[in-house]
Amino acid sequence: MSVPRPPVPRPALVYALAGLIPFAACAGLIFVSRDDAQVAVAVEAVYGAVILSFLGGARWGIEIQRAAPRAGVITLTMAPSVLGFGAALWTMGGEQGANAASGLLVLAALFIAAGAWDVTSRDVPDWYPRLRTAITLAVVVLLAVSVFGVARG
Repeated sequence: MSVPRPPVPRPALVYALAGLIPFAACAGLIFVSRDDAQVAVAVEAVYGAVILSFLGGARWGIEIQRAAPRAGVITLTMAPSVLGFGAALWTMGGEQGANAASGLLVLAALFIAAGAWDVTSRDVPDWYPRLRTAITLAVVVLLAVSVFGVARG
């Protein structure tokens, strides 16, 4: 007989779902308004970098609860912030937004990497991997929609 899994706490679920709104709005704007597509890409990239920083901060908070935080893990918790910021800057570079699609793809890859770390970690609450899997999948799909919108011009 299987052990019942603890539910995702309602506040975590509600705020995680609300966090998808800017990704969805930017992806939609890329398709609706060609004039605003570059702005939507920039906003989505910066928001993605902020969320990656938040995810790294969550892992930082978990790690510093240890009596002796591991230096390697603390270093890894900084990666989403630094790499997300770099990807956001890259996304906004290039002539006429030439880097937009590749920058958004890098952000998607960073979300997958951060999600994989969270899903495979033994240091997170039992419900957290389920939440992270669903939200990571949604973010990656929305970023892919934006990449498609950018690529179709």
